[in-house]
Amino acid sequence: MTESHRIEFKRQLTDTLEKEVVAFLNARQGGEIYIGVDDVSQKPIRLMDLDDLQLKIKDRIDLIANEEYGYGCLIKATDQATPQATGQVEERFETLLEYCLEPRTTAEMMQFLALKDRKSFREAWLAPLLQAGLVSMTLPDKPSSPKQKYQTTQATQGQGND
Repeated sequence: MTESHRIEFKRQLTDTLEKEVVAFLNARQGGEIYIGVDDVSQKPIRLMDLDDLQLKIKDRIDLIANEEYGYGCLIKATDQATPQATGQVEERFETLLEYCLEPRTTAEMMQFLALKDRKSFREAWLAPLLQAGLVSMTLPDKPSSPKQKYQTTQATQGQGND
């Protein structure tokens, strides 16, 4: 993976993070920011206290990633295993999209992914998929209905999820 107009590498968390996130949010296709990757050598750099770093990022991004912009930017704080982990996360999204070819409830999707926390699932998985138009609600007029299910969209099915 190399830097491009949609991928940005950062050695560490910088003061310009919000500006870069807004730029990606305003771009039609969004983008990804990898924190903990040297932008010259493009090799992972070991980051200390990854949990604290992720909380700092979340606190800063929560201020701007709201309904005005949507969720078009993916930020990943990396340790040495990140390139492999990134592929695994993308694979899990693809697997979930395949699973949702048939309408599924939130509980079914969480069980499929072996996830327990409903709020985290909605924020990290469901909201981005809905925002990207990769899944749709079976009852769009009743988003909080207990009978609500989610299904992979026709457009996504046509892409072959490659």
